[in-house]
Amino acid sequence: MKKFFKIFIFIFVFVLTICFSAITASADTGPHPYTKITFNGNTDGMYVTLLSKEDHNGPFYAYSVEEKNVSNESEKDINQKFIDYKDSDGFYYLQYYKKIERNEFIWSYFPPDTFKILIYDSINDNFITDNKIYEKKEFATMYQVILEPNSQTFQAIKHQQGIGGIIGAFIIRLVICLSIEGLIALVFRFRKKELLIIIGVNIITQILLNVILAIDIYNNGFNMMNILTHAYIPIEIGIIAVEALAYIFIFKKFKFERENNISIKRIIIYTLIANVVSFIGGFAIIAILQNFNIFA
Repeated sequence: MKKFFKIFIFIFVFVLTICFSAITASADTGPHPYTKITFNGNTDGMYVTLLSKEDHNGPFYAYSVEEKNVSNESEKDINQKFIDYKDSDGFYYLQYYKKIERNEFIWSYFPPDTFKILIYDSINDNFITDNKIYEKKEFATMYQVILEPNSQTFQAIKHQQGIGGIIGAFIIRLVICLSIEGLIALVFRFRKKELLIIIGVNIITQILLNVILAIDIYNNGFNMMNILTHAYIPIEIGIIAVEALAYIFIFKKFKFERENNISIKRIIIYTLIANVVSFIGGFAIIAILQNFNIFA
């Protein structure tokens, strides 16, 4: 029995170490902080940039169009328009702009920490700005810009995730995952008291899983591959080990008036199958909830 525990713990610690080592090694290629602006209104012929409080950020610097050596004449003209713009607070243009397409703009690599939103209307040859200063405090900084026809300004609204959405999403995942693992427990012929222990242990591990996922999503933004490799898989491996050991200890200690003890093999097989199925189901639920903007 003791030998089994040592082997079981060693295998899972080894797998967790490999997972976390791979995550650390690939950290630089993972998702980076970004700023996303969505637009509500007519954006035909409009270009947008974020003016920076600092004259450089990461690979982006404030310099002339000649230094950048822009080859395309139309791009050179737009770029020069932004260079010529004089901000009232002395904010800098960092030589990065995009034409507004699909009503959104994303600065995905080293966006400025303190910035202003500046729009150039190429059709009317004028700039549109609210002249307000914004800060990037989260991994994913998101604003919605509401444009009014023929206006030289706009209204920018910061996206905030409601606590109701977070709690609702957690309850949905918890209920579905508990249902899946409970049904599999019935297939494995666990009795009522054993089923209650399984549900109790799962509530604890699911709360732990969802708290860590919520923190990861808040700090790193919603990225399916990042959540899968950076949080979900390593945590699930740890949960399988914790649950299996908890069931073995509790079932063997209390026995629940069974004539025959529940075998360790049976407990491990159940734990693996139940967690793999609920893992797939839970991750699918996260993807579905994302489509309804629960995490957006």
